[in-house]
Amino acid sequence: MSTNDNAQYAIVLTESAAEIDLSPAALARRDELLASSQLITKVETAEQQRIAVATQTEIHEFTNLVEKSRRVLKEPFMRICKRIDAKAKEAIDPLNEEKIRLARLVGDYQMELDNRRRELERQRIAEIERLKAEAEKAQKEIQEQLEKKLAEAKTEEEKKLALAQAELEKAKVQDETQFNAQLVPDVPPPPLKEKNQIVRAKWVFRVVQDFELLRAHPEWVRKIEWDALRITDYLNAHTAELEEGRLKIPGLEVSRETVSTVRGGKRAIDI
Repeated sequence: MSTNDNAQYAIVLTESAAEIDLSPAALARRDELLASSQLITKVETAEQQRIAVATQTEIHEFTNLVEKSRRVLKEPFMRICKRIDAKAKEAIDPLNEEKIRLARLVGDYQMELDNRRRELERQRIAEIERLKAEAEKAQKEIQEQLEKKLAEAKTEEEKKLALAQAELEKAKVQDETQFNAQLVPDVPPPPLKEKNQIVRAKWVFRVVQDFELLRAHPEWVRKIEWDALRITDYLNAHTAELEEGRLKIPGLEVSRETVSTVRGGKRAIDI
């Protein structure tokens, strides 16, 4: 596109396309329209309405021209961008598939190792708990035997002997328990990570009942999209009931607003 071609558009490119700016004529026209529009502060008569609508039309025509310029000037660059994106996609897509496949393979391996470590840890804890339970049972039996011997003892010497023997047996049980606990193998450390490798576990979820989840956890909802077109069609179809106050829509506040818009005229804007 040459510089001469740009003359008919409001947005122009320099020869090098390094700078983009409004044409002087478009800039002057914009300021002219702003000045004309800002003079209109009220519409209370038919003549004031005529002037306001005429200004509104001129603004509408000018903004349409700027929008046309934007689309036309962007179009060749958009074609280039699409070609660049297509080539990038051609190079990247098959590799992305491989990257995902490898990530899943390594993830499965890491999950298997993690599951093994969890099972070993479970077994280690269970064995330690078993040793503790056996020690508590042995200590209880020693205490019961001690109480029986103390009840049957006839002299203080027999009582002291029974107490000393019980203490030795309790100490022996405790030493054996500690020794056996030390023999329980420790869980091996996690495998070393490779350079640039990041391993993390994450939950994967899929919402299957939107409204049930919404009721249970409304704080998880970031945005709800409503169909504005269908709502407007419904309101238009029930205008009489709404104006007479016979229709109330739960969760919706409705008010009547009149807006005046214009269609673009056929008069050309010389910029």
